[in-house]
Amino acid sequence: DWIFILDDDSIKLIELHQEAANCRVCFKKYKNLKNNVVVKGAQPRSIGENYFSQENRVCLILINPGSGHTESDGGWGDYLTPFKEAKTSADRKGTWDKIQNFISSEEPSWGKGKWEKLYYQSLGLSKSEIAMVNIMMCAEDNDNYQSEPTLDECFFEQKKSQNIIEALKPNKIVLSGGTAIKFFCKEPFGSQSLYRLRTDRSNRWNKIRSSKGEAGLKE
Repeated sequence: DWIFILDDDSIKLIELHQEAANCRVCFKKYKNLKNNVVVKGAQPRSIGENYFSQENRVCLILINPGSGHTESDGGWGDYLTPFKEAKTSADRKGTWDKIQNFISSEEPSWGKGKWEKLYYQSLGLSKSEIAMVNIMMCAEDNDNYQSEPTLDECFFEQKKSQNIIEALKPNKIVLSGGTAIKFFCKEPFGSQSLYRLRTDRSNRWNKIRSSKGEAGLKE
């Protein structure tokens, strides 16, 4: 089971996630957004239990939780609601650990079963060593988050995801996908397609694996 060691960094991180989980601004401000099916509140993503002890802390930044795996009935709601309502440090810690264990059980079905290969194996890092954060931390019933400026609202206006990323104190940030890259890049990244960039990256990784093994990816 996932067990988070409490220190000042992890306590602050858990508190910021709870604050985000209780935020309802986007759904009150933008009437086009709905969350009648998905769980109400910002959903944490995986934060490795050994993340803060890493010499190089790697944080992956994604876009938003997809609606396909966020149904409140019998799923996320069973774990997120107690976390949102936790009053003491011990209760926050206990409900946080349960959320992380729930994420671990759900991840194998995310990304059409390719989540581990896409985010862990490709980086040559284990789940326990890295952290993940969504720019827009809440799910929307129809994945309709781009119909309104929800990324800007969550990150820049409410600063929910921004504060969490800062609390993680990453040494390296990996932006997942074109939308995340465009959100943070001030200048266009040219005419090269992400497919071409990923192919070049995969070729480099395969060469490293063949010569140095999996450990070589961490160098």
